[in-house]
Amino acid sequence: MIKGKLISLTVVLLLLTTVFIYVQGVEKASVPQISQEQQREIDDFLSLLQEEDGFFDQVGEELKKVGYNNFQTVGMIYSKEDIRIQMIIPRTEEVTEQKQEEVNQIYHEMISKFNLDPNTFKVEVSHPEK
Repeated sequence: MIKGKLISLTVVLLLLTTVFIYVQGVEKASVPQISQEQQREIDDFLSLLQEEDGFFDQVGEELKKVGYNNFQTVGMIYSKEDIRIQMIIPRTEEVTEQKQEEVNQIYHEMISKFNLDPNTFKVEVSHPEK
């Protein structure tokens, strides 16, 4: 169980770090540098999401409590106001409206707990792409 948690967390962290680095590279090429204060805000926000026992960690724990033990999470942070989360379940499981609602409710409970803007997150349950 801990091994699965570590693998999921590692995948999410690697993806978010890659996206963050890519976005920073694009921003450097197209817009002026951000201030140190703005950089601190970004770093604090990412820490809140990624740190141990942080947002993604707690969402994963809540999902496991209700029976989602075999899933992967992919996240894309386009901005502080646009974060897209895709929870990937095995093809052997059906993607239903009930699952979508249950997963969204867990995310929204954690969003409230962490005092984040619920309009920022778009969560989707799906199967892996072929």
